[in-house]
Amino acid sequence: RIARSNNGARPLSFHAGGPIVQPGARSPTDPAGLHSLQIWTPDRGWTPASVAEVIALGQPGIADLAPVTSLAAGAVPGDTRIFLTPQVELGVTGRFFEAGDLVVLNPGGSGQEFAVLASVNPVVLSSPLVFSHESSEAVALVETGARDGDGDGLSDRQEQGLGTDPGRADSDGDGVTDGAEVAAGSDPADRDSHLRILAAEPAPELDGRSMRITWTSSPGKLYLLEVAFGMDAERWHAVGLAEGLAVGSTTSALDELPAADLTRFYRVRLVP
Repeated sequence: RIARSNNGARPLSFHAGGPIVQPGARSPTDPAGLHSLQIWTPDRGWTPASVAEVIALGQPGIADLAPVTSLAAGAVPGDTRIFLTPQVELGVTGRFFEAGDLVVLNPGGSGQEFAVLASVNPVVLSSPLVFSHESSEAVALVETGARDGDGDGLSDRQEQGLGTDPGRADSDGDGVTDGAEVAAGSDPADRDSHLRILAAEPAPELDGRSMRITWTSSPGKLYLLEVAFGMDAERWHAVGLAEGLAVGSTTSALDELPAADLTRFYRVRLVP
């Protein structure tokens, strides 16, 4: 908690149900730093907030902050165990993370994703991670007493809001779990909304010397096109990133064809 008094600020204390807050940055439009904090919500992401606005969200004169920590070590897709910076190192008191909490990793970042904590000693997630995460990325409490009945990384309450089935990890039956679809920006309730390649065809404007690969996309996401010359998953090579963030429902990239006539396999990955 943060409180203003004649003796200065009191020690921080975490409180379940409080806002997720981080320092903001001063700017030419805010030279006094009156909006030097940011508040994160699932619907709006990070939005500027003054200290007074943050304090107004909690008890009178106090800012009740949601538990927030950082990853003590990096993690990769498929991991179900993560390492968090312990509360004692943060120098804060109050509630910390508990089994059954719904957390958000890297809130507001391109690799943002949700997970339910199956246990906290060690920290084990109810479902595998979708993205890679660097050490020091933020991890924050979103919901307490969460239940992930189907192990897709979304709480049952989240699924109710999305209109998906809390008892079925892949509600629309498209082969991608609901949690992975939310992380990728696709609709977990729409069978036709998931990351997939739509076409691979010669680019006529380049006299057929390149292939144009087109795939489904979500606005604001960045994708990497990869190629392999066999079905050995260990030998995928990056063709390159799509040019900038996706702006529509489809995105494409070019792959220059070599002189040798080789069978080519393509895949697209979301870049966190």
